[in-house]
Formats: sequence, C-alpha cells, structure tokens
Amino acid sequence: MKRLFVFMAAALMISFGASGQSIKVLDNNICQLEVAGATLKVDANRGGKGMSIQYNGQEVLAQHVPGEGFRNNDNDWGTTFWPSPQSEWNWPPIKTYDANSYTITQTANSVILTSGLDSKWPYRFVKEFTTDPQAGCFVINYTIENAGNADKAVAPWEITRVPAAGLLFFDAPEDKVSFNNENAPVPFQFSNGAVWFPFEQNARSRKSFANAEGWVAYVNNGLMFLKQFEDVEYGATAPGQEQVEIFVSGGVTFIEIENQGRYTMLKPGEKLTWTVRWYVRPVEYSSPSDELKAFATSILK
Repeated sequence: MKRLFVFMAAALMISFGASGQSIKVLDNNICQLEVAGATLKVDANRGGKGMSIQYNGQEVLAQHVPGEGFRNNDNDWGTTFWPSPQSEWNWPPIKTYDANSYTITQTANSVILTSGLDSKWPYRFVKEFTTDPQAGCFVINYTIENAGNADKAVAPWEITRVPAAGLLFFDAPEDKVSFNNENAPVPFQFSNGAVWFPFEQNARSRKSFANAEGWVAYVNNGLMFLKQFEDVEYGATAPGQEQVEIFVSGGVTFIEIENQGRYTMLKPGEKLTWTVRWYVRPVEYSSPSDELKAFATSILK
C-alpha cells in the first residue's frame, strides 16, 4: 500500500495574509489552495487530480455523476494529466498515473504530488501546485521522468473537464484547426480574431485539434476559466496530437479542454518540466466579441 507523507498529523496550513493566498494539506489527503477568490482542491488519493475549482462557491469543473458519465466510468470529472501520444496506451488511461494515490510533500509555498512507477510505462510523474498571488492564478509544474532503461519520447498532456455548457475560445490560424469526426464536428466559429465554440449538444462525441497560441478560455455562468501554457510551434507536439484539443462527450455530459506540450526524447533518468497557469475571473461577457477576447488577453499580460 502506498504511503502518503504529510508533514503534520493534523491539517497543515501556510497563509500569506494580505496576498489572499493559502495552501493546506487536509487530513483526508486533499490539497487545498486559494488565490484571488478562487479555491482549488486536489485529491492525492485519486491520481493527484484537481477535483474542484470554485469561485465564491461556484464550481468550474465537471463533477462525476455515477451511472451517467462517459462510458459510465470515472473519467468524466476534474482535471488530470497523461503522457502523450495516446496511441501508445490507447484506453483506458494508465491507472498508476491517472487513478492511483500520489505521495504528498509540503514545501514553504507549494504542495508536491509524486506518482508511483508503472511497470509497462515506466514514468514518474510529479505535480507541483502553487499560486502566484501577484498574477492571481494557480501554477502547476508538471514533471515527467523517464524512470525506465530505454530512451522514451513523450509529451505532457493536461485534461480538464468542464460542464457541457458555455463558450470556449482561443487564438489559432483557421488552417490549423481540424476535426477527427467530420460527421459530427465541433461547430467552431472564426470571428473577432479568435476561434469560438459555443456549446452545441450532439448525440455523438466529437474532437477537434488546433495549433493554438498558448492559451484557451472557457466561459460559463459568469465565470472565465483561463489556461495558459507554453506556445509550441506547429509540428512540435506528439504524433497525431496538437497543442489544444477539445473533446465534447456525446449528449449533455462534459467537455474536455486539453493542452499539450513539446514532444521530447528523454534518456533514462532525464526529465521534462512543463508549466500551466490557471486563472478564474468573474466576467460580464458571454458571447463571442472583441470585448471578451480583450478581457482574456488582458489577464495574460
């Protein structure tokens, strides 16, 4: 049985006063971080997944509904992290990294979650969760270590599931957006200098790929959830993958906002680290517009 290391028997808390930031590790191995009015909870017992992001009590992430999820399994909620490309492991996700417990280490200003080692896919995943009070965002540093004895090419892949509602948008050239299901494509719009997807229900699951420009935003119920990451050049991601991928589950279930980093060859013992920043902000705009795009890009400055 994996041991979970928590450096206090009771809840351990680090507070930063006027900055509005706090970091806790609770008794049940839930890591809780707060910044700029938003609260993030991460479950070390369940794949180190981000289980909840709330702003003033309003939930941003999709939550699991037993018996109603994607293929009636436990892959319809929260935010997780996989190795790319998917063609190497297909489905389901690798349990060691997606579902098993992670060990917890507390530092002065972060919590660090470390995976076990899978015998078939010998990586070691490390997820460092911290905050940037000045920018008002959560910061996640993902590390993949090649813990095997052979060279391995891999890219980092973050998957965030949100409710099937609202509006998604990002920057990308129109000729760098494609679909893997032409019979039920994601109905993107190209206007106001961005790519927009107002949610549209369809019985079929759909997925699209885009060489976006280092960010993707989601607006629903008066909140914007904005993800920022390294902007890699076209063709630098894993084979068959792309920098931003949008998966829409059939029916009214959830949307996956997926972002990937650079495809990297790792020798045994080598590591790659990839940083993603999450912002949550109240927003008054809810439809494609210059104002909504300007609001998103102003957060990134």
